[in-house]
Amino acid sequence: DAVNDLIDDLKESAEYKAAMASFTAAEAEKVNATMVVLDRSAGTLKLAGAVVQSHKQTLKGLDAQSLHYESRVRMFNDAVQYADRGFITPAGLPDRSWYKNVVSAPGKDDGYGFVVFPGVREALVATSDRANKVIAALSDLTDALDRAESTITGNLSSRNTQRA
Repeated sequence: DAVNDLIDDLKESAEYKAAMASFTAAEAEKVNATMVVLDRSAGTLKLAGAVVQSHKQTLKGLDAQSLHYESRVRMFNDAVQYADRGFITPAGLPDRSWYKNVVSAPGKDDGYGFVVFPGVREALVATSDRANKVIAALSDLTDALDRAESTITGNLSSRNTQRA
């Protein structure tokens, strides 16, 4: 739910509303379509989060001395760790390629302040080609959520759990 809440907060932000108001009808339609895809990816990630919680509960119910307990815990921890890596984009953020995380980074103009969805937020206040930058940033964020979800479901599938 956290990612969905953060996306809702983004949609309610003054920057998002101002940017949407400045777009042509065609640009706004493209941004809205991209946002629908992002919302779907966030929903899929939420389902993957439920898988994580289910596995966590299963692990809590196992005897620490049981067969394969350690490998199951390791698989769980790896899945969560690798999912976090899904939020990294090799190209980095626009104008700051050294920051790779599309979910959080220091603010571009406010020093070390923490910013959620920095690429999207910076695109929303861009002075040129704003709509295309917003669409690209939303697409990058969607790809990151999809990578994280894929990592979770791939590493915590019932087939992998049974093998552990």
